[in-house]
Amino acid sequence: MKSFSLKCVLLCSLLLLFFGCDEVGFTRNEVTFVNKSNSPNITVLFRAEEYSLSPGEEVTIEGVPRGSYSFSTEYVVPADEVGDADIDGTVSFETNTTKVRVTYNSNTEMETDDDGNTTSTFHIWALTSSTDG
Repeated sequence: MKSFSLKCVLLCSLLLLFFGCDEVGFTRNEVTFVNKSNSPNITVLFRAEEYSLSPGEEVTIEGVPRGSYSFSTEYVVPADEVGDADIDGTVSFETNTTKVRVTYNSNTEMETDDDGNTTSTFHIWALTSSTDG
C-alpha cells in the first residue's frame, strides 16, 4: 500500500510538472482589436473569421496558437468624406502567454481648393503592440 501511495504521488507530481509547463498544450495567447476610429464600422478578418467593430468597441480572441498570423481590415468611410487605405498586418505569438493589441485610429483632413470647394479626407491606420516586445 505504501508503494502504491508513493507511485501515485510521483505520478501526480510528474503530471503537474508536465502540464504546468508553458510549452505544453495550453495557450493563453490573445489578440485584441480595438476601434478608436471614426469609421462607422470596421471588419477584421483574422484566422478565417470576421469580427465587426463599431466605434468604441473591442473584441478579444483568446487561445491563439503560437505562430504568425496575418489580418486584413475593411472599413466604412464616414459620409461625405473620401478615403482609401489598406490596413493589413501580421501578429506573432512567440510564447504561449503573448498578448497583442491592434488599435485602429483615424482623423479627417479638410482641404479647400482655390475655388472654395472643401474636401474631407478620411485617414485610418492601425497601431500594434505586443508583450513579446
